[in-house]
Amino acid sequence: MILSSSSKLRIHWMENGMRKNYDMLDFLVKNHPHHFVSLLHSPDMDDCLLSAGCMLCCGMEQSSLARKALLPFLDHSSSLVREGALYGLSFHMNRTVCKKLLSIQKKEENKELELFISEIVKEFHGQRKSKS
Repeated sequence: MILSSSSKLRIHWMENGMRKNYDMLDFLVKNHPHHFVSLLHSPDMDDCLLSAGCMLCCGMEQSSLARKALLPFLDHSSSLVREGALYGLSFHMNRTVCKKLLSIQKKEENKELELFISEIVKEFHGQRKSKS
């Protein structure tokens, strides 16, 4: 999968002493997911922190909560946030999410994210075929 800006984000976080924020979000997503979702939608989140939070949703046990939290960020103005939401959603796919991704794929201005969406959809369809 393509995660160029997300990989850079992790390096930025580690180099700039933001590890505590990341660890706090990781703790919340695993232990208090509903509180985490409320925090994720708080207006105080900057794009960098928001993208990291979206990515951490991949570890949520409740897929329905993860989808509810992440779907609104697919329309975010920041491609970094959209990428984080796509990554998080890639772990919680269902038909509804797949349809949403297909509908936004053609409108996506960032070509890397357009390709990422394509990869997520292909992987989802491949998993569904192997389960049949």
